[in-house]
Amino acid sequence: EALVKLRAHLKTKPDDLTGWLLLARSEVGLGRYRDGAEAYARAAELSSNRPDIAAEWGEAQVLAAGSVTPAAAKAFEAGLQDKASAPKSRYYLALAKLEQGDRRGALRDWAALAADSPPDAAWQPLLRQRIAEVAKAEGVDPATITPSAAPAPAATAGDAAAQPRSAE
Repeated sequence: EALVKLRAHLKTKPDDLTGWLLLARSEVGLGRYRDGAEAYARAAELSSNRPDIAAEWGEAQVLAAGSVTPAAAKAFEAGLQDKASAPKSRYYLALAKLEQGDRRGALRDWAALAADSPPDAAWQPLLRQRIAEVAKAEGVDPATITPSAAPAPAATAGDAAAQPRSAE
């Protein structure tokens, strides 16, 4: 019922950024990723592609498509400009490399993200899991992976909102 009211509100006030963000987060939270991605697209447009919103939009696109699409990658590139959303963007851009067959590039980027992040960052377990899985598939010891140069500033321990969700 609340979403019905929110959608009705947005029909009369289509420039309500806060409303679009609320709708987007609600849709994604309910597992309606395509609807969430559409709402995030509108929010990104209204915010002049604000980096934190772009990163969320990219993630919703990945969850909807099951892979990092070119449009999602573009959103993640914008997300690199914001310290809080940079870890999420970096994670998914590395996933895009993996999906394109560049396993070593993905490993290097994930290793860089792990090295740049606090040891207690909420996304560290997911990173360690991904690194271990891909390293095993490549037949390399995860400890021997040389991190890529970081494309964005390191995250802080309070950046849990930037934690990527598993797209699988």
